Amino acid sequence: MQKARLRIQVLLFLLCMMFTCTSPIAQAAPEQPLNVPPVQMFDMKQERIIKSVPNQEKYQQYAEQWLKSITKVAPQVSIGTKCGYIVRVPLAKPFTVNLPNLQVETNTVFLIYCPEKEPMLLVFGPDRKPYLMEFKADVKPFIEEMLTPSHPGANRQ
Repeated sequence: MQKARLRIQVLLFLLCMMFTCTSPIAQAAPEQPLNVPPVQMFDMKQERIIKSVPNQEKYQQYAEQWLKSITKVAPQVSIGTKCGYIVRVPLAKPFTVNLPNLQVETNTVFLIYCPEKEPMLLVFGPDRKPYLMEFKADVKPFIEEMLTPSHPGANRQ
């Protein structure tokens, strides 16, 4: 029952994030923010967004690396236990995931990161169908950057 509740909470969060169009935080940054919604980090234990940063080219590059390294659709139906983070990276331009038996175009990627497990990606196709994917790219530099306190106002407390 608790697993089902967690699964529903995570899916509701992801759907809310998909349909919500928030504007980037208006602050000076070394890189120019892109004209896309911000990158947001959701803490699964706290059940809230803990960081929201302007979407910049470096985040687009991280997301592209992850998407290009997808190896297969994950065999599990859910993301499992309530640990770690979900990071939403809206893409500046759609990306097509090409696998032997699947081709999915997406405009947002969700990184699911739990320190004790392999990270996964969640993408939604044009029909809003979810695909949980396994991939090979190293996400630790990105996660470390996201967990590092940045300029005032970037973290939601």
